[in-house]
Amino acid sequence: MSVELDPATVSLAARRSFEVVVMLRNTSKQTVALSFPTSQRIEILLRGPGGQSLGRWSDDQVFTQETSYLAINPGERVEYRETVSLRGAKTPGIHTVDVSVVGRSDLSSALTLEATR
Repeated sequence: MSVELDPATVSLAARRSFEVVVMLRNTSKQTVALSFPTSQRIEILLRGPGGQSLGRWSDDQVFTQETSYLAINPGERVEYRETVSLRGAKTPGIHTVDVSVVGRSDLSSALTLEATR
């Protein structure tokens, strides 16, 4: 799993959101099957400089409540591009963006986002 933030530095006065790109790539020789309890595939949590929760991406989303599956064949990749709101971010500084695949504690990443005035 790889994760990118676009941009990695944001001006709180100029931007209301930033983009998160999550890529799941199967580098093995076997198909990887993932199971999900709903249609939600990823979760993104924005934390402030002090570690406090500033927002959860899924709070603004609608998901169907049915079990779903995703199969990634060898050599293939799946990409998710999501926009995350900065409405909870009021203080400049280094913020943390926690990204995870739903139901998979082994597929998670924490990145830093610099917020300026």
